[in-house]
Order: sequence, then C-alpha cells, then structure tokens
Amino acid sequence: MRERDDLCTMMVHIDAMLAGPTSKINDMLSRYDEVVQDAQLHEQPCELVLRLNGPREDHAKRDQLACRFEFWARQHDVPIREELWTARCDLCGSTVDSIAWLYDSDDSVVDPGPESRYLGFQGDWASCEPCADLIELEAWDDLARRSAKNAMATHPEFLTIPFASIIEAISLGPHMAFRLGRTGARRMYSA
Repeated sequence: MRERDDLCTMMVHIDAMLAGPTSKINDMLSRYDEVVQDAQLHEQPCELVLRLNGPREDHAKRDQLACRFEFWARQHDVPIREELWTARCDLCGSTVDSIAWLYDSDDSVVDPGPESRYLGFQGDWASCEPCADLIELEAWDDLARRSAKNAMATHPEFLTIPFASIIEAISLGPHMAFRLGRTGARRMYSA
C-alpha cells in the first residue's frame, strides 16, 4: 500500500494471496477499510490495483479471489485496475534473476520519512538467489547496495539522486519492512 502525492494505491498480488489462509484476506480487507476511511477524511483519492500472474480466465481460483476484491472496491467506491505481473524479486526488483525463495512474513508498516506518509507490505516476500544469499548472511548493507544499483538501472530518474540517499531509502523502507515482518525460514519457490 502506498500513499504518494495525492493518490492512495492499495495493491494486492492475487496469486500470492491464493496460498494464504482466508483470515489473511479478511485482515487485509479490514485494514483497507481503515485506509479508505482515513483517505476520505483527508479528501485523498484511492485506487485498488490487482496484480495477476496471468489471465483470470486461465485460473478459476484467481478469478474468484479477484472478484472478491472487486466487490469490496465497488462497496467502497474505489476505482480498480488490473495489471499483469512479471515475477520479480521483492527485495531488489530484478526480473533477470529468477525467483528462487519465498520468505514468510506478517504484514508490516514502515514510515520511510517525509516523502511518503506510509508504506505497507502484505504477504510473503519473493527473493532471487543473490538476495537470498545476502539475507541468510544478514548482509543488509550489501542487499541495499544491490537493490539501489537495480533501481538506478531500471529507473533513469533515480540517476539524479545521490546513491547514498537511494540506499538509505531502501534500507528504511522496504528492507526494514522485510526485516520487521519476517516470521520464519525461507522456502523454495515453485511457480
């Protein structure tokens, strides 16, 4: 979940949610109820983004879960959009190194500073092999540097930002959420 500028974007990775318990889905919808209420108080528009690994018609459970979130969005008058998701490492953003591991995680919230009021992360974290190796070594600085390099390579607008600032933002944002939310050992990923 991200609140930037004047838009609150709530993102749900449908295929990742399929493996979880129904209670986790209910908890997420309850949290989104609170987010929408807060956004309405601040006259902030919201949107719900459904990330899908493939077409809905190819997978009945994927379509069923997406419909549940669509129903919630209609009840709250929240615009919704779908996007096909390319498997990528949640820690460094790489789509080159394939996903090798998943880390169990509680939902976590991090305040990365004045540029973003709120970052939230739901569900398990997907990791490529190089990032998983750094996680297992608890080499957090090296992990942040790897992520910053990938961010600069894929987002040319980051080239104007000092490298140290990007590393700090990654360390205090998504990587801190991972470290706070991680609940257990890694497990092999299977598509």
